[in-house]
Amino acid sequence: MDFLAQAATAIRHQAERMDGKGGPSGLGGEEIPLLSRILAVADAADRIIEVQESGVALHDAVDTLARQADRFDPAVVAALGQALGRRERDVLQTIPSQGAQS
Repeated sequence: MDFLAQAATAIRHQAERMDGKGGPSGLGGEEIPLLSRILAVADAADRIIEVQESGVALHDAVDTLARQADRFDPAVVAALGQALGRRERDVLQTIPSQGAQS
């Protein structure tokens, strides 16, 4: 099951903090595997939205995470924000303009 080793490592270290004050190994910054940093941001964004019972938009969750640079990788949070921005633009492009006839 060697192919699961990277996933196991990512899951193990998703509770680490950028400032090195997390666990289980006290890793910080770039020492934390990238996949772990991605999982941490995705999980936190999901929890923020879930706790608010969908009353918080995903971009608002990203703003909340961005204010926690000691915990979450700012580059990963920014990448999530950029991906959401692209998604919003794509969705808006598929909506017919109000002046167009169907």
